[in-house]
Amino acid sequence: MSIPSYNALRAFEAVIRLGSVSAAAEELYVTQSAISHLLRQLEDSLNMPLLQRKGRKVQPTLDGERLAGGLSDGFGRIHAAVSSVAHPVRGRRLTVASLPSVAARWMVPRLADFRQKHPHIQLHIHYSSTASALNADPGIDLVITWLDGDYRGVGQAWRLFDGSTYPVCSPLYLDRFGRIGEPADLLRADLLHDVTTSSWHAWFRAHALNAPARNGEPIYEDFNLMSIAVLAGHGVALSPLTLLKQELEQGMLLRLFDTPVNVQRSYWMLTPARPRPEAQAFVEWALAQVESG
Repeated sequence: MSIPSYNALRAFEAVIRLGSVSAAAEELYVTQSAISHLLRQLEDSLNMPLLQRKGRKVQPTLDGERLAGGLSDGFGRIHAAVSSVAHPVRGRRLTVASLPSVAARWMVPRLADFRQKHPHIQLHIHYSSTASALNADPGIDLVITWLDGDYRGVGQAWRLFDGSTYPVCSPLYLDRFGRIGEPADLLRADLLHDVTTSSWHAWFRAHALNAPARNGEPIYEDFNLMSIAVLAGHGVALSPLTLLKQELEQGMLLRLFDTPVNVQRSYWMLTPARPRPEAQAFVEWALAQVESG
């Protein structure tokens, strides 16, 4: 048995993948007769039929199907190797879809360390608020989002940090409002809401209190906007402590009580079942960041 030529193998793989001789000829920029000649050459060199024709369509025999599967994987590896040499930055691109709050307040301030450890990975950051982004866009390698409870979807998941929310406010607000020493004091306070009012209702229920019925309190569609408002002394907000860690440590914000709500909530990193090496490197880096505080 003679060794088949590269061109014959490439023509055969294209015909099986595209389903027709004409489509393969168009992709490889040759004539249909050239493709047919290469297919006959391949079958002669292997001394076995690889294709069966049904009308204008061609289908692989069992041997042809087995060969096509191996060729598809092999050519994929060849193209990836060439691309990594010819376009090293593009070949190591990593696309992360993240909640705006996590991206702005947790991830971006730490990215200099990631860039130092992985200088050849070109990072692209997109805003996204749902886990479905991983399935909706095949170009996304990793998603950071929040979930109540454990992740039960496809792919892999890593818990990043706790998402329980606590009442916080700035000293500026306390100077204006006065002392807040017990949960009932918040019934008179200016409450800031992130997306909905449900979290504050849950917090008051946990303290056997009825949430105040007000229509004029601001609702912020983005946590970053709400964090600016609470830092400016506009009121009291419910927030995950990790996202405001620096402000709390510096005394720019104060945690008012030790009893949280949304206790089942966590922030997660999600990847496909077989993440690319770049995504795995980001996961390991992010988990190390959380562990180091």
